[in-house]
This record gives sequence, structure tokens and C-alpha cells, in this order.
Amino acid sequence: MQHPLLPAALSPATLASGILALCLGGCTTVKEHHSPVEIRPAANREFKGWQRTDFHVGGLDTWVAPRATVDLEEIEFAVASTTPRGEHVVLMEFTPEGAERMRSLSTRRMSRPVVVLLDGRVIAAPVLMKPVEGSLVVNFGSDRKDEKAARELARAIDRPRKEPPGSPSRG
Repeated sequence: MQHPLLPAALSPATLASGILALCLGGCTTVKEHHSPVEIRPAANREFKGWQRTDFHVGGLDTWVAPRATVDLEEIEFAVASTTPRGEHVVLMEFTPEGAERMRSLSTRRMSRPVVVLLDGRVIAAPVLMKPVEGSLVVNFGSDRKDEKAARELARAIDRPRKEPPGSPSRG
């Protein structure tokens, strides 16, 4: 189902700008997490104190930072949808604090991966191609497992007390 916020987010200009992040790899779990959803820096080489995972980006293992940059409380809402090309995506909108943290992270980590954790599992490792301002669209791919991962992430972020602007009220 296409959400009313996604057509603007997935405009040709947005897609061309590199804000859309493609996820590659499989799932793996980190030793310690503090929030149901976290976004952390990642790398394709070892850093002291970072955890090696079997989640692959570009055919390489991914190393995950020990602490989250953004957690569930800094994500205002998320919407899962499917693009006209059949790709399963999640639009995440950040709180002002989360937006500032993502801007800083994406500026420092330009063209390098970050990971999205769901209950400690790496479910996505987008490579950020441009500074993230207030929202991020993560592309999971077009398989059934990708659709499931996108919906799980959006469901984990979705909180009944907060609804995206313009969304129908829950019954």
C-alpha cells in the first residue's frame, strides 16, 4: 500500500540525490542493544571495540559500532510501502534531535554504511550517499523477505500515541 507521504519522498529528485539507501546482506545479531530500534555507524573493516557481523555490504563483513547514534525515541514515525518498481521501502521521519544526530552521522559517514537494528538484529545496512536532513528512505529490496523486514521495522517504530500527518485515525 502506498502511503500519502511517500510519493513526495520518492520523487525523482529524492531518488537521484542518493537519500534513498539500498540495503544489502543478511541478518545478524549484535551482543548488546538498548532500544528496540537503533541506527549505528558501521564499517567494512575492523575498528577497536566494534563488533564483527556476518551481515555483508559489497561482499564484505560489516563491523558495528558499540553505541547507537539514533534510537527509537528519536524516530517520530515510519511508514512501509512498495515503490512502483516493487521495491519494499521504509520512510523514517526523525524528531528534531534525531534529525540532528542523523545529519551529523551521515555527514561523517558519507558513502559508508550505517546499520539499522531491530531488537539487536541487523536488518539493514544502508550506505548514505548524502547528508540526511529530517527523514530517511531505506530500500530493503523486492523479495518477500525484504517486504517482511520493511514491515517489521515500520511496525516496531509505529507508536499509537503518534501518527504521521495526514494518516487516517486508527479505529
